[in-house]
Amino acid sequence: VDVTTGRRRVLATEPEADFEDVHASPDGMSVSCVQVEHGTPRTISYGTLCTIEIATGKVRELTREADIPPTEHAWGADGKTLYFTADQAGRAPVFRVDLSDGRITRLSADGHLSDICAPGGDGDLYLLRSRLQSPPEIVRVRADLEDQEARPMRAGEAAISRARVEEGIAPADDGVPIRYWLVLPHGASA
Repeated sequence: VDVTTGRRRVLATEPEADFEDVHASPDGMSVSCVQVEHGTPRTISYGTLCTIEIATGKVRELTREADIPPTEHAWGADGKTLYFTADQAGRAPVFRVDLSDGRITRLSADGHLSDICAPGGDGDLYLLRSRLQSPPEIVRVRADLEDQEARPMRAGEAAISRARVEEGIAPADDGVPIRYWLVLPHGASA
């Protein structure tokens, strides 16, 4: 949708699939999404991580050949990498796909990983990990190491290391005070 004119354009369409979980690339030139093929009584639905060029509508499938259907994904800050989680043998590892060559690397299979927060200035990923041994916790995973153990973090450490946190109270429409926390990247302007 062109926000100035309101003009709408279909980027991609596939009669036997839906495009879900769409994210704009950092440079705004493409989007990432999961293309989910419709299931039938004889087949299951299947998801493939894709990118779509906004100018041309060209769809590039990233995970079909590797047979790793994604559950969620996020762009790397440089726009050259996507990170995703996927079901794999009862766990949900996190993977990196390099868009220049399509190479997929498993970064960690240490429990069920979800809620990806892609790397910022420190180059680490932040995720929520669930395991039988512990309640859900925030963990840190290096974006450049294969099959590593996720490192637990203290509450709020991820936000504090990557941003500044401001706390305040704002009134709702009916005047009820609502507490908020605003997380801003370091160096954000007013």
